[in-house]
Amino acid sequence: MTTLVTSLTAKVRTVVREKVVVRAANQFDDWSANMKIMRLGSDTPTNRSRVSITVSQNDGGTPTLTNVTEAFIDAGTEPSGNTQFKVVRIGNYWKAVFGADAEHNADSFTATYDYEPVNDNKYYYTGHQNVAEHGKISKAIYIPQFSTARTTVSNNISLTNWVSRYLARFSSLNRRFKVRAPTLINHIRENYLVKIRDEFHGQNAELDLMVKNVKYYYPEGITEINCGEHFLDSFDMDSAFGSAISEVRSTLTDTTP
Repeated sequence: MTTLVTSLTAKVRTVVREKVVVRAANQFDDWSANMKIMRLGSDTPTNRSRVSITVSQNDGGTPTLTNVTEAFIDAGTEPSGNTQFKVVRIGNYWKAVFGADAEHNADSFTATYDYEPVNDNKYYYTGHQNVAEHGKISKAIYIPQFSTARTTVSNNISLTNWVSRYLARFSSLNRRFKVRAPTLINHIRENYLVKIRDEFHGQNAELDLMVKNVKYYYPEGITEINCGEHFLDSFDMDSAFGSAISEVRSTLTDTTP
């Protein structure tokens, strides 16, 4: 039961893309009597403090614009002068608030920021197999090699096909048998493939299983052969969880607001 999975949710890594928004000063909205706001769009920046805006003035000037979001957003203060701006969310859109009205309506402003395209990417896929036979045993797995969960291929591999192959391997119950023989059987080795049939426990047909380990008891003269599914103990589980946490930490995307 430790490795049995009948419902698998595979999650892919987060995609970060760069967005560029170009607007003229005459396209700005009014924030107050002497302040303007530039609409950046509905995509959420991964970090508001890293949004950069440059301006090309109609007289040829290219002044430096400073993002003061980190210092001003929590304090509720406003930028001063038309070279400072902060990024805020207004309704369904993100906008840059400038400290003063644009001097020239023909100036061109270019905003650049990173965002996660949540509207055109699906980040997970769930498959089911043998649920009616064994019940719903769920597992979630993180696969950073994939960047989309659509039916199209990613790196020549389809996520849906990957989930189907995983369930084909782990959605069937891999039984474990312990064979005790009242004699020393010294011709059995680990990884040998043996045939098991146990009518007393519902295994009427012969089942090919691999030998996991063999134990000899002296002076009793008993051989114990463990076949089939490996018996996972607490050390195996701790190792698996530790490896999974380490892999997730090394691949998570920084989305600090």
